[in-house]
Amino acid sequence: INSNVLNIVLLLEKNETRRAQAIFKSMQSVDVFINSYPDDGGCDEGPGYWGRAGGSLFDYLELLYLATDGKISIFNEPLVQKMGQFIYKAWIHDDYYIDFADASAINQPEAGLVYRFGNRINDPVMKGFGAYLARRQKNGRNHADPDDGSLIRVIPDLLTTHAMLAEKPVEPYLADFWLPGLQVMAARSY
Repeated sequence: INSNVLNIVLLLEKNETRRAQAIFKSMQSVDVFINSYPDDGGCDEGPGYWGRAGGSLFDYLELLYLATDGKISIFNEPLVQKMGQFIYKAWIHDDYYIDFADASAINQPEAGLVYRFGNRINDPVMKGFGAYLARRQKNGRNHADPDDGSLIRVIPDLLTTHAMLAEKPVEPYLADFWLPGLQVMAARSY
């Protein structure tokens, strides 16, 4: 909700005082959202909701970053980074993800969103995972179709498609991970 509100306020509100008040209020709301997360960055609704939890947080933070020419940025905060990285930690193989809460075991996160989040937090594994997803999704079919997503994502995805497809794909087969806040653990045998 906050990413949509911020987008509308930045585009339509001409009164600088009201715009600043609305932005500040949305920042307070986003602080509450971030502070409700466990320190491990895991989404308690499961990986199927990541796109509308950690992914929407990215949408909001990216708009704020761009609107302020990078003066407001919390992408270097460990919790924000972990909220992004959760999607590749929960990945098993192909379209399968660790299934808990009410999320489906089969997911297709938006490749461009994963890539752009990884790029902003300077995580080569996450960027490579976005590139991997793009190739699985037929060169970004799911991320660059205006009928498939919100404009807040489609336009930036279109602008980064070339860079994403030039990125080396990474299948993040993590040996193990533990999310103590969610009480979720996974390990692989090779």
